[in-house]
Amino acid sequence: MVPAVVNIRNAVVARNNLEKRALSQRKKSRAHIYSVGDHVRISRLKGTFDKGYEKNCSEEIFKITRVSRRQNLFIYELTDLEGEIIDGFFYPEELARVGDDRLSQNKEFKVERVIKSRGRGVKKQVFEKWLGYPDKFNSWIKASEIVTL
Repeated sequence: MVPAVVNIRNAVVARNNLEKRALSQRKKSRAHIYSVGDHVRISRLKGTFDKGYEKNCSEEIFKITRVSRRQNLFIYELTDLEGEIIDGFFYPEELARVGDDRLSQNKEFKVERVIKSRGRGVKKQVFEKWLGYPDKFNSWIKASEIVTL
């Protein structure tokens, strides 16, 4: 209906037409990609001259503890594997899901460096810093469990 044709008698019809058009053009909200309890990694932004063949995600694994919605967008609150809350919220574009095989106890992790060692022979242990993880995750492991790549 053209605006020049609208008068008192057909104003209700014109208003209904406008409401129908507005409802049909409204974006439908999508379901959230990740749910509470999923394990994810955070993407890292590369600088202008950084090499492209390096990984784009952090080595550290996080757990989603809360899913919220802001301005029709889903945001996620994360905690690390020890339960410490990570400051800030993350959009789904910044996260990458981690498979269940990566979370198993028998999985191998990369070592950044050996900090110190103790014991001798079969009982020798090393205190290691894990690659991509903060210092609070440093741990003692048996020297025999280290695999050289």
